[in-house]
Amino acid sequence: MDLLTVAKLINGKIKAIEVERNKLETLANNKARAEAEYDRELAVTIIKLKTGTPITVDGNEIVNPPATIIERIARGAVWEAKLRCETANGLYKATISNISALESQMTGYQSINKYLKEIDGE
Repeated sequence: MDLLTVAKLINGKIKAIEVERNKLETLANNKARAEAEYDRELAVTIIKLKTGTPITVDGNEIVNPPATIIERIARGAVWEAKLRCETANGLYKATISNISALESQMTGYQSINKYLKEIDGE
């Protein structure tokens, strides 16, 4: 490996990190929105169950369930919102991991670059 090749590899990692960082802002917004929507849907469903308003879960109408299982039923009723929330969270975390991996690779290339400069300077 020569200095020019390593410099190109470092530049490539810098560009890849920038791409991932740009995606991160969008993913953070998606994550926050999905969490807010889940919280809202869960709250609305709990209120409906507590006030006797019927809800339908997988074709089954539920009215006035025992208070001890209202939250469990509500969570089951809004499972799709929870799935969107978990998916958004997973994508956000995966992108952070990708950035970390790219930074580690770049650090390795920087070490090689430093070594090659020391050899070249001798």
